[in-house]
Amino acid sequence: MAQEPVAAMLRAQVLVVQAQFDLALALYEQHLVAALAQGMARREAPLRADMAWCRHQLGFGDEARTIARDADAALLGAVDVDDRALAHARLARVFDALGLHAAAAQHRGQAQVQWQQWQVQRAGIVRLLDDALGPPRAGAVTTDTSEAVKSSP
Repeated sequence: MAQEPVAAMLRAQVLVVQAQFDLALALYEQHLVAALAQGMARREAPLRADMAWCRHQLGFGDEARTIARDADAALLGAVDVDDRALAHARLARVFDALGLHAAAAQHRGQAQVQWQQWQVQRAGIVRLLDDALGPPRAGAVTTDTSEAVKSSP
């Protein structure tokens, strides 16, 4: 399957949230390089940050530190602001867990900055969509069923 590496990265992210670190790490290790080549390069930082978290949770602190540094370096590339916020937040957790509190504090601060930038960007997108869609037209079909429900027997 051509998109298997990309799908594997999405599955790995879900497994991290479910605290199934061994399964997530196996997917990351097997598919990360191919997924990056198939269009996920802009997501490298948060993916590597999750890998570092998995390594730490499985007791591999030295490897977690190395992968976290790789994730940090990946932040220098083209990364969407929401992914940048996620990567910084995850790296803050990893570095805190590794006892690197100054690095953790720096990433925590950057996560907050990036998250605020994402909120501004998201609000702008919503405004653009609202402007493009405009107010509902008279007689237009809507998905609001509240009136139909009120008038039904």
